[in-house]
Amino acid sequence: MSNWIQKTVYAGCLVLSSLMTVSAQTAAPPGQAAAQEAEVRAFIREVDAALKTRDRSALERVISEGFTHLHSTGNLETRQSFIDRAAAGSLMSQRVPADSLEDTVRIYDGRTALRTTKTRARVPQQNREPVEMNVRSIDVYVKIDGHWLWVSEQSTPLPVRPRAVAVDARTIAAYVGAYEIDATRSLVVSTDGSILKAVATGRQPVELIPRSPREFAWFNPDVNVQAELAFIVDAADRVTGVVFRQDGQEIWRAKKVR
Repeated sequence: MSNWIQKTVYAGCLVLSSLMTVSAQTAAPPGQAAAQEAEVRAFIREVDAALKTRDRSALERVISEGFTHLHSTGNLETRQSFIDRAAAGSLMSQRVPADSLEDTVRIYDGRTALRTTKTRARVPQQNREPVEMNVRSIDVYVKIDGHWLWVSEQSTPLPVRPRAVAVDARTIAAYVGAYEIDATRSLVVSTDGSILKAVATGRQPVELIPRSPREFAWFNPDVNVQAELAFIVDAADRVTGVVFRQDGQEIWRAKKVR
């Protein structure tokens, strides 16, 4: 067996083992679960205080050996680099205040905690308006020898709602209906008040934000996809179909069927 195959089989076994371990875990009783979350939240406040005060010794105490920070750019930062930047106060989270939009903690077997957050910040720009930045992060904490440690963080940028142009209500109403992509997939366009929405087979519901009377941004605040939907009209100005583009490339067309 080749070395590559051995590594692949080994990795698959690890994933399967992890899934079996998680599935075998039972939920803690409500009172115990609340106490565990309170304990993890207290540790999070300790981490936040160390970051805010740039306390290197405290950071070294709460951050585990082997800690990694996977940036939204794909850069994998080491523990030493992260602590050095935090002690210097150069982390984005230290320089730019952010609003918390989501913050959940899930605890497994009382020893591993997974924290998922969503934040929004306005990043100052030189001689320009601040730029809005939305980020979802996942932090992992592990309890070792009775003490919680921060073992990893990953951050992912989320899309910012694009600016809309004005489109008259009659035009919007003409777009509502069902569109056939192929024999197994369809697109349904509807309105929610003045908001145009769409859902395609196999995709999450989105808001269609007008960039022009016929071109709309395909927008989901939790999915960072650069896509758009363009409506097709005939010589009589009747809507006959749509074109879906992603990253500038046409992916599919659909015919309006009702």
